[in-house]
Amino acid sequence: MDTLEGIWLSHYEYGQGPSNEPRFNDHVIRFTHVGNEWHGLSLPNKDGSEVSLILRQSRSQRRQFVGDWHVRTSPTGHYGGHKFNGLILLLIDEDGNELKGEWISATQNLSSVKHGSWTLRRETSPFGRMQLLIDSHPDLKQATDKQHSLLVEDKPFKNDFGEMVEGYVNYVTAAQVCETEFVSGYSKRTHKENAAILAAADQILHEFSNDQRGDIGYAMGMAFGESLALDIHNGKVPISIDDLVKYPALHKEVMVTMEYL
Repeated sequence: MDTLEGIWLSHYEYGQGPSNEPRFNDHVIRFTHVGNEWHGLSLPNKDGSEVSLILRQSRSQRRQFVGDWHVRTSPTGHYGGHKFNGLILLLIDEDGNELKGEWISATQNLSSVKHGSWTLRRETSPFGRMQLLIDSHPDLKQATDKQHSLLVEDKPFKNDFGEMVEGYVNYVTAAQVCETEFVSGYSKRTHKENAAILAAADQILHEFSNDQRGDIGYAMGMAFGESLALDIHNGKVPISIDDLVKYPALHKEVMVTMEYL
């Protein structure tokens, strides 16, 4: 699999801990294709750190990706928002769902070169993608807990209309919960953070709409879009239809719902 399109869980090693052991940092990264490169940008991290990657696939060794990385550390952490950058070499597994390799970079005083491990794992399930998205936002924790209760219990439950429902409808309800929390916390987040949530919902709709395996994924994206359309129509969120043009799959779903309002 050559494409990196989608959402990945990033796990990299950095520095040395008090016991001379490596420390690790995790991010949720979304890759998009730009020309002959794959651009990865982290979704908002609860500690405020950010990661970006630019990867290029080797023409002769298709499982090999090389590129550049940039990290802005947590403003409240040990490095106080300091920016680091360097080079990275990753190998993708045969299934196309794991990138594994190492990064290299110069030390802050340019006295030596350091390196560390870096692993990225593709999130393949539609609910997992939504879950990673939610987990990256502290204010969506309530939605995360409610989704777990809906999906783990695996039994019929009563919806807002008093109907007993089961199966993938649980996922639809989970997506509606996510949208509700997105709207309620909209003013507390930065524009970049809100854009990341919309981009992820758009990604789910885009990737699963034409995939027979994606019934659940499409249902989740559709539910998010329908709920968002209602909140835009009722003035609950300061977003216009024009603001959603950059998210084509989500925009299409919102427009379908708007026709009935």
